[in-house]
Amino acid sequence: MSHVVSADLKDALLQPLAFTYLPDVEQWIIEEASNAGVDGVTIPILATLGPRAKRAVVLRLAVATCLGEMGQNQHMLNGNGQDAFSVKLKAYQNELDKVLMKLTASDWSGDTTTSPANATPNQLCAEMFRG
Repeated sequence: MSHVVSADLKDALLQPLAFTYLPDVEQWIIEEASNAGVDGVTIPILATLGPRAKRAVVLRLAVATCLGEMGQNQHMLNGNGQDAFSVKLKAYQNELDKVLMKLTASDWSGDTTTSPANATPNQLCAEMFRG
């Protein structure tokens, strides 16, 4: 079962190239879920993952694509002479690192009942404390 497809990545530069890196990302998903205590066989498709896990998967696809394409095309230099993939890699990796720090087993299992952070994307959820 495929957990992610190239179309999940909304970066116009990376999306057409991402299909090459899908197997690596699939393996990463299984490893990350396993590290969180979720059996790789039971990981739901992307549409039913928790929002943080979805974001992590798409960011990992972006990172893998940037890593694979970096330095491969001289026409991909930005106005400052930097490789566009290298610039994107830094941004995507930084965001991925932030998301990974917050991932839990319920994010990977798609169980939205155990964590308010896993509310459906159109639902606002906030923990409130009274002092």
